[in-house]
Amino acid sequence: MRRVECAVLGDGAIDPRCRLLAGLEPRDLEPVPRAAACAQIYGGPGTARVTGRLRGERISAEFDLSDACEIARWRR
Repeated sequence: MRRVECAVLGDGAIDPRCRLLAGLEPRDLEPVPRAAACAQIYGGPGTARVTGRLRGERISAEFDLSDACEIARWRR
């Protein structure tokens, strides 16, 4: 497990991961809609859980690489 804490997001952040988070909005972490048609391409066993606050909003999201939609969401 890795933990990333960012006091500052964007250009002022020391950690490059915190610089990247500046472009995210809480809606970017929403799950893939159930009715979405996703190519069945397996991207590997990787999983991630993201919890905390982003722009003052509480977030909780889980990611995996189980199909093309989830892979695209992971990369975003």
